[in-house]
Amino acid sequence: MTTLEILRDIAIVLLVIEAFVLSLIPAAILFLCVRGMSWVLRQVRTSAPVVQGYFSKAAGVADQVSQRIAGPVIAVSARASQVKRMRSALFAFFRV
Repeated sequence: MTTLEILRDIAIVLLVIEAFVLSLIPAAILFLCVRGMSWVLRQVRTSAPVVQGYFSKAAGVADQVSQRIAGPVIAVSARASQVKRMRSALFAFFRV
């Protein structure tokens, strides 16, 4: 074996080691991300029912308030539409 072949083999081994070491960094980052996400999911699963209860109460209150505010407005609008339609029907009837 010549010196050039030995240097070639050493360069290949060094490249393989370098590639392995450099691939460990993204693998470690990915591992930590997955581990952090599982921790976050555990925390969310323990507190999610409580938060969901608060949001359902808020949704109920918002629904009641909107019914109290918008209900009369919708009723008046519907009644006005009925009167307008009856008036136009009567005028159409007497025009003939």
